Amino acid sequence: MVDDQLLAAAGRYRAMFEVAEIPLPDPEAKKAPSVFVGMPKGRRPTVQRLSSELSSLLCTRGLWRRDKEIGTIDPITGEWEVMTPHTLVTWIPKVAGIVLVGAHEKTTGKIEEGELGVDQARQILADRELRARLPEITKINKVRLPIMREEMDERDGHPMRVGFRKMELLAPGHDQSTGIYTCAGGMQYSEDMEIEEAIDYLYDLFRFFGWRCPRRDWAIHLASMLSMYARGCYVGKAPMVVYNANIQESGKTTLASYVSWLVHGTKGTKPLMPDAEDELEKVLNSAVLAASPYLIFDNVDWKGQVRSVLLDEFLSNSEKEVRVMGGNQLALRKLSAVTMMTGNGVTLSTDLARRSLIVDLLNKLSGADRVLPVDATLIDEPFFSDDGNRAKGLAALWSMMRYWDDVHRPMRPGKLLGSFEDWSRLVPSVVMCIGKAKGEVWDCREESKNEDIGNKDDREAKRLAMLAIDELCLDSDGKAMDYAEVTVQQFAGLARRHAVYTYGLWPHVDIQSVLDTKGEKGGFKLVDQGMDSGLVNEEEEEQRQASQWLVAKTRASFGKALYLRFNEKQYAGSGGVLYEFTHRKGVTPARYNVVRVR
Repeated sequence: MVDDQLLAAAGRYRAMFEVAEIPLPDPEAKKAPSVFVGMPKGRRPTVQRLSSELSSLLCTRGLWRRDKEIGTIDPITGEWEVMTPHTLVTWIPKVAGIVLVGAHEKTTGKIEEGELGVDQARQILADRELRARLPEITKINKVRLPIMREEMDERDGHPMRVGFRKMELLAPGHDQSTGIYTCAGGMQYSEDMEIEEAIDYLYDLFRFFGWRCPRRDWAIHLASMLSMYARGCYVGKAPMVVYNANIQESGKTTLASYVSWLVHGTKGTKPLMPDAEDELEKVLNSAVLAASPYLIFDNVDWKGQVRSVLLDEFLSNSEKEVRVMGGNQLALRKLSAVTMMTGNGVTLSTDLARRSLIVDLLNKLSGADRVLPVDATLIDEPFFSDDGNRAKGLAALWSMMRYWDDVHRPMRPGKLLGSFEDWSRLVPSVVMCIGKAKGEVWDCREESKNEDIGNKDDREAKRLAMLAIDELCLDSDGKAMDYAEVTVQQFAGLARRHAVYTYGLWPHVDIQSVLDTKGEKGGFKLVDQGMDSGLVNEEEEEQRQASQWLVAKTRASFGKALYLRFNEKQYAGSGGVLYEFTHRKGVTPARYNVVRVR
Protein backbone atom coordinates (compact mmCIF):
# COMPACT_ATOMS: atom_id res chain seq x y z
CA MET A 1 0.00 0.00 0.00
CA VAL A 2 1.34 3.42 -0.96
CA ASP A 3 1.57 6.05 1.75
CA ASP A 4 -0.47 9.12 0.68
CA GLN A 5 1.93 11.62 2.23
CA LEU A 6 4.91 9.94 0.62
CA LEU A 7 3.08 10.01 -2.73
CA ALA A 8 2.36 13.73 -2.39
CA ALA A 9 5.95 14.46 -1.45
CA ALA A 10 7.19 12.45 -4.38
CA GLY A 11 5.05 14.51 -6.73
CA ARG A 12 6.54 17.77 -5.53
CA TYR A 13 10.09 16.71 -4.80
CA ARG A 14 10.88 14.08 -7.39
CA ALA A 15 14.40 15.44 -7.90
CA MET A 16 15.23 15.11 -4.21
CA PHE A 17 14.05 11.50 -4.18
CA GLU A 18 16.34 10.84 -7.12
CA VAL A 19 19.31 12.62 -5.52
CA ALA A 20 18.76 10.73 -2.27
CA GLU A 21 18.32 7.52 -4.25
CA ILE A 22 14.90 6.93 -2.70
CA PRO A 23 12.69 4.87 -5.00
CA LEU A 24 9.58 6.65 -6.25
CA PRO A 25 6.20 5.04 -5.62
CA ASP A 26 4.95 3.51 -8.89
CA PRO A 27 1.91 5.79 -9.28
CA GLU A 28 4.05 8.88 -8.89
CA ALA A 29 6.80 7.62 -11.17
CA LYS A 30 4.44 8.34 -14.08
CA LYS A 31 3.66 11.92 -13.02
CA ALA A 32 5.23 15.33 -13.51
CA PRO A 33 9.03 15.45 -13.70
CA SER A 34 11.10 17.77 -11.55
CA VAL A 35 14.45 19.52 -11.72
CA PHE A 36 16.79 20.47 -8.90
CA VAL A 37 17.63 24.17 -9.23
CA GLY A 38 19.46 24.64 -5.93
CA MET A 39 17.34 27.49 -4.68
CA PRO A 40 16.93 29.08 -2.20
CA LYS A 41 19.78 27.45 -0.24
CA GLY A 42 22.50 28.83 -2.52
CA ARG A 43 23.42 25.44 -3.91
CA ARG A 44 22.73 26.62 -7.45
CA PRO A 45 23.71 24.07 -10.13
CA THR A 46 25.63 25.11 -13.20
CA VAL A 47 23.73 26.45 -16.20
CA GLN A 48 25.14 23.60 -18.26
CA ARG A 49 23.57 21.00 -15.97
CA LEU A 50 20.31 22.88 -15.76
CA SER A 51 20.12 23.26 -19.55
CA SER A 52 20.98 19.64 -20.04
CA GLU A 53 18.24 18.48 -17.69
CA LEU A 54 15.65 20.97 -18.91
CA SER A 55 16.33 20.51 -22.62
CA SER A 56 15.34 16.87 -22.49
CA LEU A 57 12.07 17.86 -20.81
CA LEU A 58 11.18 21.11 -22.57
CA CYS A 59 11.46 19.62 -26.05
CA THR A 60 8.33 17.60 -25.35
CA ARG A 61 6.37 20.16 -23.32
CA GLY A 62 5.44 22.90 -25.78
CA LEU A 63 8.62 24.91 -26.24
CA TRP A 64 9.70 25.33 -29.87
CA ARG A 65 12.44 26.86 -32.00
CA ARG A 66 11.63 29.00 -35.04
CA ASP A 67 14.73 30.33 -36.83
CA LYS A 68 16.71 31.88 -33.96
CA GLU A 69 13.71 32.42 -31.71
CA ILE A 70 12.47 30.17 -28.90
CA GLY A 71 8.78 30.41 -28.17
CA THR A 72 5.39 28.83 -27.62
CA ILE A 73 2.38 28.21 -29.84
CA ASP A 74 -1.23 28.56 -28.80
CA PRO A 75 -2.64 25.18 -29.92
CA ILE A 76 -6.05 26.72 -30.65
CA THR A 77 -5.21 30.01 -32.41
CA GLY A 78 -1.71 29.23 -33.63
CA GLU A 79 -0.34 32.45 -32.13
CA TRP A 80 3.45 32.42 -31.76
CA GLU A 81 4.89 34.06 -28.63
CA VAL A 82 8.61 34.53 -28.10
CA MET A 83 9.77 33.14 -24.76
CA THR A 84 11.50 35.70 -22.53
CA PRO A 85 13.60 34.97 -19.41
CA HIS A 86 10.96 36.51 -17.12
CA THR A 87 8.23 34.37 -18.69
CA LEU A 88 10.32 31.19 -18.58
CA VAL A 89 10.71 31.52 -14.80
CA THR A 90 6.98 30.98 -14.25
CA TRP A 91 6.20 29.06 -17.45
CA ILE A 92 8.28 26.01 -16.51
CA PRO A 93 6.39 25.14 -13.29
CA LYS A 94 2.94 26.49 -14.22
CA VAL A 95 2.59 25.54 -17.88
CA ALA A 96 5.23 22.92 -18.62
CA GLY A 97 4.39 21.16 -15.35
CA ILE A 98 8.01 20.72 -14.29
CA VAL A 99 8.51 20.87 -10.53
CA LEU A 100 11.42 23.05 -9.40
CA VAL A 101 13.11 21.67 -6.30
CA GLY A 102 15.30 23.83 -4.09
CA ALA A 103 17.12 22.02 -1.27
CA HIS A 104 16.77 19.16 1.14
CA GLU A 105 18.44 18.15 4.35
CA LYS A 106 19.29 14.46 4.53
CA THR A 107 19.45 14.55 8.30
CA THR A 108 16.13 16.28 8.95
CA GLY A 109 14.39 15.28 5.71
CA LYS A 110 13.32 18.88 5.16
CA ILE A 111 12.51 19.62 1.51
CA GLU A 112 11.99 23.06 0.06
CA GLU A 113 10.54 24.23 -3.25
CA GLY A 114 12.90 26.02 -5.58
CA GLU A 115 12.63 28.76 -8.14
CA LEU A 116 14.49 29.69 -11.28
CA GLY A 117 16.30 32.99 -11.34
CA VAL A 118 15.87 35.40 -14.28
CA ASP A 119 19.62 35.30 -14.96
CA GLN A 120 19.51 31.52 -14.98
CA ALA A 121 16.55 31.62 -17.37
CA ARG A 122 18.37 34.02 -19.69
CA GLN A 123 21.41 31.75 -19.81
CA ILE A 124 19.26 28.68 -20.38
CA LEU A 125 17.48 30.29 -23.35
CA ALA A 126 20.86 31.18 -24.84
CA ASP A 127 22.26 27.69 -24.37
CA ARG A 128 23.06 25.97 -27.67
CA GLU A 129 22.24 22.51 -26.34
CA LEU A 130 18.69 23.59 -25.57
CA ARG A 131 18.27 25.18 -29.00
CA ALA A 132 19.60 22.09 -30.72
CA ARG A 133 17.17 19.78 -28.93
CA LEU A 134 14.02 21.87 -29.30
CA PRO A 135 11.77 20.83 -32.19
CA GLU A 136 11.93 23.25 -35.12
CA ILE A 137 8.89 25.13 -36.42
CA THR A 138 8.98 26.12 -40.09
CA LYS A 139 5.33 27.12 -40.47
CA ILE A 140 2.14 27.35 -38.44
CA ASN A 141 -1.08 26.29 -40.16
CA LYS A 142 -4.40 27.22 -38.61
CA VAL A 143 -6.22 24.50 -40.55
CA ARG A 144 -5.17 21.14 -41.94
CA LEU A 145 -3.38 21.71 -45.24
CA PRO A 146 -1.79 19.31 -47.74
CA ILE A 147 1.93 18.66 -48.15
CA MET A 148 4.15 16.60 -50.42
CA ARG A 149 6.36 14.16 -48.51
CA GLU A 150 9.88 13.40 -49.63
CA GLU A 151 9.10 9.70 -49.76
CA MET A 152 7.61 8.26 -52.91
CA ASP A 153 3.94 7.34 -53.29
CA GLU A 154 3.78 3.59 -53.86
CA ARG A 155 0.27 2.93 -52.58
CA ASP A 156 -0.97 1.09 -55.68
CA GLY A 157 2.15 0.34 -57.71
CA HIS A 158 0.64 1.99 -60.79
CA PRO A 159 3.36 2.66 -63.40
CA MET A 160 2.06 6.19 -63.97
CA ARG A 161 2.76 7.01 -60.32
CA VAL A 162 6.49 6.30 -60.51
CA GLY A 163 8.40 9.28 -59.13
CA PHE A 164 5.37 10.81 -57.38
CA ARG A 165 5.96 12.17 -53.92
CA LYS A 166 3.33 11.21 -51.38
CA MET A 167 0.60 13.83 -50.87
CA GLU A 168 -1.31 13.95 -47.61
CA LEU A 169 -3.35 16.23 -45.37
CA LEU A 170 -1.38 17.05 -42.23
CA ALA A 171 -2.78 15.96 -38.89
CA PRO A 172 -3.08 18.43 -35.97
CA GLY A 173 0.12 18.93 -34.00
CA HIS A 174 3.77 19.11 -35.01
CA ASP A 175 4.98 17.27 -38.10
CA GLN A 176 8.61 16.50 -37.45
CA SER A 177 9.75 15.92 -41.03
CA THR A 178 8.42 19.25 -42.35
CA GLY A 179 8.49 21.31 -39.16
CA ILE A 180 4.89 22.40 -39.78
CA TYR A 181 2.63 22.88 -36.77
CA THR A 182 -1.11 22.43 -37.37
CA CYS A 183 -3.52 23.88 -34.80
CA ALA A 184 -5.79 21.39 -33.09
CA GLY A 185 -8.54 23.98 -32.79
CA GLY A 186 -8.55 24.93 -36.47
CA MET A 187 -11.50 24.78 -38.84
CA GLN A 188 -12.69 21.21 -39.41
CA TYR A 189 -13.83 20.31 -42.92
CA SER A 190 -14.87 17.28 -44.93
CA GLU A 191 -12.14 15.18 -46.50
CA ASP A 192 -14.37 13.23 -48.87
CA MET A 193 -16.35 15.80 -50.86
CA GLU A 194 -17.04 14.50 -54.37
CA ILE A 195 -15.24 16.30 -57.18
CA GLU A 196 -18.46 17.24 -59.00
CA GLU A 197 -19.81 18.96 -55.88
CA ALA A 198 -16.45 20.68 -55.28
CA ILE A 199 -16.24 22.13 -58.81
CA ASP A 200 -19.87 23.22 -58.90
CA TYR A 201 -19.66 24.87 -55.47
CA LEU A 202 -16.66 27.11 -56.18
CA TYR A 203 -17.60 27.80 -59.81
CA ASP A 204 -21.16 28.78 -58.92
CA LEU A 205 -19.92 30.95 -56.07
CA PHE A 206 -17.90 33.14 -58.44
CA ARG A 207 -19.51 32.73 -61.86
CA PHE A 208 -21.32 36.09 -61.73
CA PHE A 209 -18.14 38.12 -61.27
CA GLY A 210 -17.13 40.17 -64.32
CA TRP A 211 -14.52 37.87 -65.81
CA ARG A 212 -13.52 39.31 -69.20
CA CYS A 213 -12.42 35.83 -70.27
CA PRO A 214 -13.83 33.20 -67.87
CA ARG A 215 -11.60 30.35 -69.11
CA ARG A 216 -8.58 32.48 -68.23
CA ASP A 217 -9.58 34.92 -65.45
CA TRP A 218 -11.67 32.50 -63.38
CA ALA A 219 -8.83 30.00 -63.80
CA ILE A 220 -6.37 32.50 -62.29
CA HIS A 221 -8.67 33.05 -59.31
CA LEU A 222 -8.86 29.29 -58.78
CA ALA A 223 -5.06 29.15 -59.09
CA SER A 224 -4.84 31.84 -56.41
CA MET A 225 -6.87 29.69 -54.01
CA LEU A 226 -4.83 26.58 -54.76
CA SER A 227 -1.52 28.45 -54.48
CA MET A 228 -2.34 29.38 -50.89
CA TYR A 229 -4.10 26.15 -49.91
CA ALA A 230 -1.43 23.82 -51.35
CA ARG A 231 1.54 25.96 -50.26
CA GLY A 232 3.13 22.91 -48.66
CA CYS A 233 3.06 20.98 -51.94
CA TYR A 234 5.56 23.09 -53.91
CA VAL A 235 8.92 24.65 -53.14
CA GLY A 236 9.97 28.17 -54.05
CA LYS A 237 7.52 30.99 -54.59
CA ALA A 238 4.23 31.54 -56.39
CA PRO A 239 3.67 34.41 -58.82
CA MET A 240 1.69 37.39 -57.57
CA VAL A 241 -2.02 37.40 -58.48
CA VAL A 242 -3.31 40.84 -59.51
CA TYR A 243 -7.05 41.49 -59.49
CA ASN A 244 -7.34 44.28 -62.05
CA ALA A 245 -10.70 45.94 -62.72
CA ASN A 246 -11.93 48.54 -65.20
CA ILE A 247 -14.09 50.40 -62.64
CA GLN A 248 -14.62 50.59 -58.90
CA GLU A 249 -16.94 48.20 -57.04
CA SER A 250 -15.96 45.29 -59.27
CA GLY A 251 -15.41 42.87 -56.40
CA LYS A 252 -11.62 42.74 -56.72
CA THR A 253 -10.99 43.15 -52.98
CA THR A 254 -13.68 40.58 -52.21
CA LEU A 255 -11.95 38.05 -54.49
CA ALA A 256 -8.52 38.56 -52.91
CA SER A 257 -9.98 38.58 -49.38
CA TYR A 258 -11.83 35.32 -50.01
CA VAL A 259 -8.55 33.55 -50.82
CA SER A 260 -6.78 34.54 -47.58
CA TRP A 261 -9.91 34.14 -45.43
CA LEU A 262 -10.58 30.66 -46.79
CA VAL A 263 -7.14 29.29 -45.96
CA HIS A 264 -6.00 31.42 -43.03
CA GLY A 265 -9.19 32.89 -41.59
CA THR A 266 -8.04 36.52 -42.00
CA LYS A 267 -8.17 39.12 -44.77
CA GLY A 268 -5.94 42.02 -43.78
CA THR A 269 -4.55 44.28 -46.50
CA LYS A 270 -1.57 46.61 -46.91
CA PRO A 271 -1.03 49.81 -48.92
CA LEU A 272 1.42 50.08 -51.80
CA MET A 273 2.23 53.72 -52.42
CA PRO A 274 4.28 55.15 -55.31
CA ASP A 275 7.78 56.42 -54.54
CA ALA A 276 7.68 54.93 -51.05
CA GLU A 277 10.24 52.12 -51.12
CA ASP A 278 11.28 52.85 -47.53
CA GLU A 279 7.73 52.24 -46.31
CA LEU A 280 7.45 49.12 -48.46
CA GLU A 281 10.68 47.82 -46.94
CA LYS A 282 9.10 48.13 -43.48
CA VAL A 283 5.94 46.31 -44.61
CA LEU A 284 7.92 43.48 -46.19
CA ASN A 285 10.28 43.12 -43.22
CA SER A 286 7.36 43.01 -40.78
CA ALA A 287 5.68 40.33 -42.87
CA VAL A 288 8.88 38.29 -42.97
CA LEU A 289 9.52 38.57 -39.23
CA ALA A 290 5.93 37.61 -38.46
CA ALA A 291 6.10 34.71 -40.97
CA SER A 292 2.92 36.06 -42.61
CA PRO A 293 1.49 33.46 -45.03
CA TYR A 294 0.17 36.12 -47.40
CA LEU A 295 0.27 39.81 -48.37
CA ILE A 296 -2.56 41.72 -50.07
CA PHE A 297 -1.76 45.15 -51.52
CA ASP A 298 -5.23 46.63 -51.89
CA ASN A 299 -6.51 49.40 -54.20
CA VAL A 300 -3.12 50.18 -55.72
CA ASP A 301 -3.39 53.52 -57.53
CA TRP A 302 -0.27 54.65 -59.39
CA LYS A 303 -0.02 57.13 -62.22
CA GLY A 304 1.80 54.91 -64.66
CA GLN A 305 3.43 51.55 -64.18
CA VAL A 306 3.73 49.92 -60.78
CA ARG A 307 7.47 49.53 -60.43
CA SER A 308 9.37 48.30 -57.36
CA VAL A 309 12.72 46.55 -57.12
CA LEU A 310 11.89 45.51 -53.55
CA LEU A 311 8.67 43.83 -54.62
CA ASP A 312 10.42 42.16 -57.58
CA GLU A 313 12.91 40.58 -55.20
CA PHE A 314 10.27 39.64 -52.63
CA LEU A 315 8.23 37.80 -55.25
CA SER A 316 11.04 35.72 -56.72
CA ASN A 317 13.61 35.26 -53.93
CA SER A 318 13.39 32.36 -51.50
CA GLU A 319 15.16 34.24 -48.66
CA LYS A 320 15.38 37.77 -47.34
CA GLU A 321 17.80 39.34 -44.90
CA VAL A 322 15.97 41.38 -42.25
CA ARG A 323 16.92 43.23 -39.13
CA VAL A 324 15.54 41.54 -36.04
CA MET A 325 13.38 43.87 -33.98
CA GLY A 326 15.03 45.24 -30.85
CA GLY A 327 18.53 44.52 -32.07
CA ASN A 328 21.15 45.29 -34.66
CA GLN A 329 21.62 41.78 -35.96
CA LEU A 330 20.54 40.72 -39.44
CA ALA A 331 18.76 37.41 -39.86
CA LEU A 332 18.21 35.43 -43.06
CA ARG A 333 14.58 34.35 -43.20
CA LYS A 334 12.83 32.08 -45.69
CA LEU A 335 10.11 33.61 -47.87
CA SER A 336 6.92 31.66 -48.52
CA ALA A 337 4.13 34.24 -48.47
CA VAL A 338 1.61 34.27 -51.33
CA THR A 339 1.19 37.82 -52.65
CA MET A 340 -1.89 39.46 -54.15
CA MET A 341 -2.69 42.94 -55.45
CA THR A 342 -5.90 44.75 -56.39
CA GLY A 343 -6.47 47.92 -58.39
CA ASN A 344 -8.29 49.63 -61.23
CA GLY A 345 -6.49 49.91 -64.56
CA VAL A 346 -3.21 48.71 -63.06
CA THR A 347 -0.20 48.42 -65.35
CA LEU A 348 2.99 46.72 -64.22
CA SER A 349 6.67 47.11 -64.94
CA THR A 350 8.36 44.50 -67.09
CA ASP A 351 9.75 42.64 -64.08
CA LEU A 352 6.51 42.68 -62.09
CA ALA A 353 4.44 41.62 -65.11
CA ARG A 354 6.69 38.60 -65.61
CA ARG A 355 6.17 37.63 -61.99
CA SER A 356 2.39 38.04 -61.99
CA LEU A 357 -0.89 36.52 -63.14
CA ILE A 358 -3.44 39.25 -63.86
CA VAL A 359 -7.16 38.67 -63.39
CA ASP A 360 -9.03 40.96 -65.80
CA LEU A 361 -12.40 42.11 -64.41
CA LEU A 362 -14.74 43.86 -66.85
CA ASN A 363 -17.95 45.46 -65.58
CA LYS A 364 -20.03 47.69 -67.86
CA LEU A 365 -22.28 48.90 -65.06
CA SER A 366 -21.30 50.59 -61.83
CA GLY A 367 -21.85 48.75 -58.59
CA ALA A 368 -24.88 50.89 -57.77
CA ASP A 369 -26.57 50.00 -61.08
CA ARG A 370 -25.61 46.33 -61.15
CA VAL A 371 -28.32 43.80 -60.28
CA LEU A 372 -27.22 40.29 -59.29
CA PRO A 373 -29.21 37.26 -60.44
CA VAL A 374 -31.50 35.77 -57.81
CA ASP A 375 -29.36 32.62 -57.54
CA ALA A 376 -26.12 34.52 -56.96
CA THR A 377 -24.44 34.18 -53.54
CA LEU A 378 -23.59 37.52 -51.98
CA ILE A 379 -20.05 37.35 -50.59
CA ASP A 380 -20.27 39.93 -47.82
CA GLU A 381 -19.47 40.17 -44.11
CA PRO A 382 -22.30 37.80 -43.08
CA PHE A 383 -20.91 35.30 -45.61
CA PHE A 384 -17.39 35.63 -44.18
CA SER A 385 -18.68 35.22 -40.61
CA ASP A 386 -20.29 31.87 -41.42
CA ASP A 387 -17.84 29.05 -40.62
CA GLY A 388 -19.86 26.68 -42.79
CA ASN A 389 -18.93 28.66 -45.90
CA ARG A 390 -15.26 28.41 -45.06
CA ALA A 391 -15.45 24.70 -44.28
CA LYS A 392 -17.16 24.00 -47.59
CA GLY A 393 -14.57 25.96 -49.57
CA LEU A 394 -11.69 24.12 -47.89
CA ALA A 395 -13.36 20.78 -48.55
CA ALA A 396 -13.73 21.72 -52.22
CA LEU A 397 -10.02 22.56 -52.58
CA TRP A 398 -8.96 19.29 -50.93
CA SER A 399 -11.32 17.42 -53.24
CA MET A 400 -9.64 19.06 -56.25
CA MET A 401 -6.17 18.15 -55.02
CA ARG A 402 -7.27 14.54 -54.40
CA TYR A 403 -8.88 14.29 -57.84
CA TRP A 404 -5.72 15.51 -59.60
CA ASP A 405 -3.74 13.00 -57.56
CA ASP A 406 -6.17 10.16 -58.32
CA VAL A 407 -5.95 10.69 -62.09
CA HIS A 408 -2.14 10.48 -61.87
CA ARG A 409 -1.30 14.20 -61.76
CA PRO A 410 -1.46 15.25 -65.44
CA MET A 411 0.79 18.24 -66.16
CA ARG A 412 -0.21 21.33 -68.06
CA PRO A 413 1.70 21.32 -71.36
CA GLY A 414 4.03 24.16 -72.20
CA LYS A 415 7.02 25.95 -70.78
CA LEU A 416 7.34 26.40 -67.02
CA LEU A 417 7.15 29.93 -65.67
CA GLY A 418 10.64 31.17 -64.86
CA SER A 419 11.41 31.66 -61.13
CA PHE A 420 8.27 29.65 -60.29
CA GLU A 421 9.07 26.27 -61.81
CA ASP A 422 7.79 24.01 -59.03
CA TRP A 423 4.61 26.05 -58.69
CA SER A 424 4.19 25.73 -62.48
CA ARG A 425 4.28 21.94 -62.26
CA LEU A 426 1.54 21.88 -59.64
CA VAL A 427 -1.02 24.69 -59.62
CA PRO A 428 -1.63 25.30 -63.36
CA SER A 429 -1.78 21.53 -63.81
CA VAL A 430 -4.45 21.12 -61.12
CA VAL A 431 -6.48 24.01 -62.57
CA MET A 432 -6.40 22.58 -66.08
CA CYS A 433 -7.21 19.07 -64.79
CA ILE A 434 -10.24 20.36 -62.85
CA GLY A 435 -11.42 22.29 -65.90
CA LYS A 436 -11.33 19.13 -68.00
CA ALA A 437 -13.38 17.33 -65.34
CA LYS A 438 -16.09 19.94 -65.97
CA GLY A 439 -15.64 19.76 -69.74
CA GLU A 440 -13.98 23.20 -69.87
CA VAL A 441 -10.55 24.58 -70.76
CA TRP A 442 -9.30 26.48 -67.71
CA ASP A 443 -5.79 27.83 -68.21
CA CYS A 444 -4.36 30.23 -65.64
CA ARG A 445 -1.25 30.74 -67.80
CA GLU A 446 -3.15 31.93 -70.88
CA GLU A 447 -2.10 35.39 -72.05
CA SER A 448 -4.65 38.19 -71.84
CA LYS A 449 -6.04 39.67 -75.03
CA ASN A 450 -6.69 42.96 -73.23
CA GLU A 451 -3.95 45.41 -74.20
CA ASP A 452 -4.81 47.80 -71.39
CA ILE A 453 -3.54 45.62 -68.54
CA GLY A 454 -0.23 44.14 -67.52
CA ASN A 455 2.92 45.53 -69.13
CA LYS A 456 1.96 47.41 -72.29
CA ASP A 457 5.58 48.15 -73.23
CA ASP A 458 6.50 44.48 -73.35
CA ARG A 459 3.36 43.54 -75.21
CA GLU A 460 3.80 46.26 -77.82
CA ALA A 461 7.52 45.55 -78.27
CA LYS A 462 6.67 41.91 -78.88
CA ARG A 463 4.02 42.92 -81.42
CA LEU A 464 6.46 45.25 -83.22
CA ALA A 465 9.03 42.45 -83.42
CA MET A 466 6.40 40.13 -84.86
CA LEU A 467 5.47 42.73 -87.49
CA ALA A 468 9.14 43.12 -88.46
CA ILE A 469 9.51 39.34 -88.86
CA ASP A 470 6.28 38.96 -90.83
CA GLU A 471 6.91 41.91 -93.17
CA LEU A 472 10.69 42.16 -93.49
CA CYS A 473 12.05 38.65 -92.90
CA LEU A 474 10.22 36.78 -95.70
CA ASP A 475 11.53 36.12 -99.22
CA SER A 476 9.58 36.72 -102.42
CA ASP A 477 7.85 33.36 -101.99
CA GLY A 478 6.70 34.21 -98.48
CA LYS A 479 9.16 31.82 -96.80
CA ALA A 480 11.06 32.73 -93.64
CA MET A 481 14.63 33.84 -94.41
CA ASP A 482 17.61 32.85 -92.30
CA TYR A 483 18.92 36.41 -92.05
CA ALA A 484 17.74 39.98 -92.56
CA GLU A 485 18.71 43.53 -91.61
CA VAL A 486 16.09 45.92 -90.25
CA THR A 487 16.91 49.60 -89.79
CA VAL A 488 15.62 51.79 -86.97
CA GLN A 489 13.79 53.79 -89.65
CA GLN A 490 11.99 50.66 -90.81
CA PHE A 491 11.00 49.89 -87.22
CA ALA A 492 9.65 53.45 -86.95
CA GLY A 493 7.63 52.91 -90.13
CA LEU A 494 6.09 49.74 -88.74
CA ALA A 495 5.36 51.43 -85.39
CA ARG A 496 3.55 54.39 -86.98
CA ARG A 497 1.64 52.40 -89.59
CA HIS A 498 0.35 49.91 -87.04
CA ALA A 499 0.13 52.33 -84.06
CA VAL A 500 2.26 50.11 -81.86
CA TYR A 501 5.24 50.89 -79.59
CA THR A 502 5.36 54.56 -80.60
CA TYR A 503 6.47 55.95 -77.19
CA GLY A 504 9.92 56.98 -78.38
CA LEU A 505 8.46 58.78 -81.42
CA TRP A 506 6.52 61.38 -79.46
CA PRO A 507 5.21 63.94 -80.43
CA HIS A 508 5.12 62.58 -84.00
CA VAL A 509 3.58 59.20 -83.17
CA ASP A 510 1.53 58.84 -86.36
CA ILE A 511 1.96 59.61 -90.05
CA GLN A 512 -0.38 62.61 -90.06
CA SER A 513 1.53 64.33 -87.25
CA VAL A 514 4.68 63.94 -89.38
CA LEU A 515 3.00 65.36 -92.49
CA ASP A 516 1.79 68.34 -90.44
CA THR A 517 5.41 69.44 -90.01
CA LYS A 518 5.88 70.08 -93.74
CA GLY A 519 6.99 73.66 -94.29
CA GLU A 520 8.30 74.02 -90.75
CA LYS A 521 12.01 74.45 -90.05
CA GLY A 522 13.47 70.95 -89.80
CA GLY A 523 10.10 69.48 -90.74
CA PHE A 524 9.29 66.60 -93.06
CA LYS A 525 10.37 66.82 -96.72
CA LEU A 526 9.54 64.30 -99.40
CA VAL A 527 12.69 62.93 -101.02
CA ASP A 528 12.42 62.06 -104.73
CA GLN A 529 13.09 58.36 -105.10
CA GLY A 530 12.04 57.56 -108.66
CA MET A 531 8.67 59.27 -108.63
CA ASP A 532 9.48 61.18 -111.84
CA SER A 533 9.75 57.88 -113.71
CA GLY A 534 6.14 57.14 -112.92
CA LEU A 535 7.07 53.78 -111.43
CA VAL A 536 6.41 54.98 -107.89
CA ASN A 537 3.08 56.35 -106.65
CA GLU A 538 3.83 59.74 -105.07
CA GLU A 539 1.10 59.52 -102.44
CA GLU A 540 2.14 56.05 -101.34
CA GLU A 541 5.81 57.06 -101.29
CA GLU A 542 5.01 60.09 -99.17
CA GLN A 543 3.17 57.91 -96.67
CA ARG A 544 6.09 55.49 -96.54
CA GLN A 545 8.70 58.18 -96.03
CA ALA A 546 6.58 59.98 -93.42
CA SER A 547 6.17 56.74 -91.47
CA GLN A 548 9.95 56.31 -91.30
CA TRP A 549 10.82 59.98 -90.69
CA LEU A 550 13.15 60.62 -87.75
CA VAL A 551 14.82 63.75 -86.41
CA ALA A 552 17.74 63.80 -84.00
CA LYS A 553 15.48 63.75 -80.91
CA THR A 554 13.24 60.87 -81.98
CA ARG A 555 16.17 58.98 -83.50
CA ALA A 556 17.77 58.98 -80.04
CA SER A 557 14.64 58.25 -77.97
CA PHE A 558 13.18 55.63 -80.31
CA GLY A 559 16.60 54.05 -80.84
CA LYS A 560 17.08 53.74 -77.08
CA ALA A 561 13.60 52.21 -76.66
CA LEU A 562 14.39 49.63 -79.34
CA TYR A 563 17.77 48.80 -77.86
CA LEU A 564 16.32 48.10 -74.40
CA ARG A 565 13.68 45.74 -75.81
CA PHE A 566 15.38 44.16 -78.82
CA ASN A 567 19.15 43.86 -78.45
CA GLU A 568 20.11 40.21 -77.95
CA LYS A 569 16.45 39.27 -77.48
CA GLN A 570 14.49 36.56 -79.30
CA TYR A 571 10.98 36.90 -80.71
CA ALA A 572 8.73 34.70 -82.80
CA GLY A 573 6.73 35.70 -85.85
CA SER A 574 3.07 34.82 -86.32
CA GLY A 575 4.15 31.54 -87.94
CA GLY A 576 6.16 30.52 -84.88
CA VAL A 577 9.62 31.01 -86.48
CA LEU A 578 12.03 32.33 -83.83
CA TYR A 579 14.54 35.11 -84.56
CA GLU A 580 17.22 36.84 -82.50
CA PHE A 581 17.66 40.62 -82.80
CA THR A 582 21.17 42.07 -82.36
CA HIS A 583 22.07 45.76 -82.61
CA ARG A 584 24.91 46.51 -85.03
CA LYS A 585 27.41 48.92 -83.52
CA GLY A 586 28.97 51.76 -85.52
CA VAL A 587 26.75 51.28 -88.57
CA THR A 588 24.81 54.14 -90.21
CA PRO A 589 21.87 54.14 -90.47
CA ALA A 590 21.36 52.24 -87.22
CA ARG A 591 20.05 48.74 -87.76
CA TYR A 592 19.60 45.26 -86.32
CA ASN A 593 20.71 41.87 -87.51
CA VAL A 594 17.72 39.54 -87.39
CA VAL A 595 18.92 35.92 -87.42
CA ARG A 596 16.73 32.85 -87.47
CA VAL A 597 17.45 30.54 -84.51
CA ARG A 598 14.63 28.02 -84.87
